[in-house]
Amino acid sequence: MSFVRYIPRPVEGLGTSLDFNGLASLRQKLRTDTEPKAAQQQVAQQFEALFIQLMLKQARQASVATPLLDGEPVRMAQALNDEQTALGLANPGLGLAQALFEQLRATASPTGVAKAVRNIPGHVRAFIDKLADSASLVARHSGIPEKLILSQAALESGWGRREIRHEDGSGSFNLFGIKAGAGWSGKVANVVTTEYVDGKPQKLIQAFRAYGSYMESFSDYARLITQSARYRGVTQTDCAQEAARRIQDAGYATDPEYANKLISIMSYFDADH
Repeated sequence: MSFVRYIPRPVEGLGTSLDFNGLASLRQKLRTDTEPKAAQQQVAQQFEALFIQLMLKQARQASVATPLLDGEPVRMAQALNDEQTALGLANPGLGLAQALFEQLRATASPTGVAKAVRNIPGHVRAFIDKLADSASLVARHSGIPEKLILSQAALESGWGRREIRHEDGSGSFNLFGIKAGAGWSGKVANVVTTEYVDGKPQKLIQAFRAYGSYMESFSDYARLITQSARYRGVTQTDCAQEAARRIQDAGYATDPEYANKLISIMSYFDADH
């Protein structure tokens, strides 16, 4: 059996693999580069490649697998092929990168540095530098307020410092505390969590969804909020604070102070973010 591999043309700053470390470096370049337009183009193209790779993976998962094509070596080869295919398709691109580039230019400050947050602690800044671009892109294509996305990711993961982990210590990439219900067929991470029963906190062992990347976590979160009837009201308001109240009313979390905590976190973000 053979796999078709797309060998992309070299793109400065994009590299030959897709990961959030490279994306974080590009975001830092947005803040310091003397040529911000070039840096914004690189960020936009990296995002397009990541989304294409995710779509390829989801399309394969939706298809019916055969025993001969379901081994670990085959899955690894398919993942590598998806990555190279995504890089190839992202250059020159399918149009998503251009749309994101225009958004970055529209929200940039006069000095070319994308607006982000007020003066904040280092761990908060690191979290936002790493994930704000993802939240922005998900917000743009899902209708979910960007501040809500970032605030939930921050609250559920403790600004990335309490990320749900497997028993061996490896990360689950689950930024939003989404549990693995009966309809979930992917990997899970079993952890002790605090749930509120009749207004009282209790420690319970819960199974949470595990992903292969933060991009998968963002995508799954957006799918949950936009496709579930219970969260319909969340995308029907442009006000992030109101969206926080609606997501609590819909039962996203059992914490009676959930919405207030989200709104408090939102105060970190610049008014224009």
